[in-house]
Amino acid sequence: MANHVFVCYAREDEAFVLELTKNLKDRGVPVWVDRLELQLGTNWNRAIDAAIYDCSKFVFVLSPAAVDSAEVEGEWLTALREKKPVFPVVYQSCRIPRQFAAYQHIDFTEKPDNEAALSQLVGVLGGRQEQEDTGERPIVQPVSPDDPSQIITTNIGMELIQIPAGEFQMGSEDGYDDEKPIHTVRITQPFYLAKHPVTQAQWEAVMEENPSHFTGDPNRPVEQVSWEGAQEFLQKLNDKEGNDLYRLPTEAEWEYAARAGTKTAYCFGNDPEQLKEHAWYDEVSDGTTHPVGQLKANDWGLYDMHGNVWEWVQDWFGEDYYKQSSAEDPTGPETGDSRVVRGGSWDTDARLARVSSRYYLTPVYRSDGVGFRCAR
Repeated sequence: MANHVFVCYAREDEAFVLELTKNLKDRGVPVWVDRLELQLGTNWNRAIDAAIYDCSKFVFVLSPAAVDSAEVEGEWLTALREKKPVFPVVYQSCRIPRQFAAYQHIDFTEKPDNEAALSQLVGVLGGRQEQEDTGERPIVQPVSPDDPSQIITTNIGMELIQIPAGEFQMGSEDGYDDEKPIHTVRITQPFYLAKHPVTQAQWEAVMEENPSHFTGDPNRPVEQVSWEGAQEFLQKLNDKEGNDLYRLPTEAEWEYAARAGTKTAYCFGNDPEQLKEHAWYDEVSDGTTHPVGQLKANDWGLYDMHGNVWEWVQDWFGEDYYKQSSAEDPTGPETGDSRVVRGGSWDTDARLARVSSRYYLTPVYRSDGVGFRCAR
């Protein structure tokens, strides 16, 4: 049964799931549940993986038992890797743990026949019953960069978008030697990344001065900032926010977020002619930076990941690091002489603006083409 809704759950919640499944099927939703579909002698792991690959939507029933289940998390990660729309259903008033925190939820709280909740769930999952357009936000939905609940705004007006955990192919076989080999990387925890590079207004709100060469508009990205200068800003931002959460992204986090689920040279595809719609680079920049957020964002709502200014990341640079990189949450070499910058700038060409392109600079280097973006 292709294009079904896959239901992921812990064994302890089987009675609830079977009742929920019956309710959904009665309303025209094609549902796949292992308890009903799998026969004796079937290779369970292979059949479940195939069902996830073929499903149109993925529902996981979150309960205290499910949170502790390695099988539930494994199926959920498979769904993310296959880019399936994911819809959680919270059961027994379960507190959503950090690895699932990127998602809104519906709380059935042991009431799988709750008509109002089922009506909205059926509407989202695509059964016979159509969802009434009330103008209100659905209570079950996938991650959206426009969802205010997935955005943090700091005291200086910096907006950070929640980036879900997931897996991607890092690097490029068509790029420079330091982009090879392509290797699988898993980002195991959601994190936040700023919508834009740090602006001059945001820098001044923290540092009370402006080192930038290109001034005249406070929404231009701050530049002439070294990696060490970025660390000083982050420390002061943390002090201002009353925490120790803000940092530079790792190189892997940066590329993962820049790709936003794509496997192409740029976040929008492979055609460099389309880069003009997304990036300020040498062909279109008129020899200067530009205010952030003027061009198109990627699919996760991040602007200026291509061009405008190079962006410092946390990692030391290692030309051969990809050959021995960790598969989970890599943080780069332990030591080095230079730090990595990503994304290209107003004075670089389209090739250097690719999502896999890497460059390196000493931590004290300052330039009117180098800025940074905050993570949390």
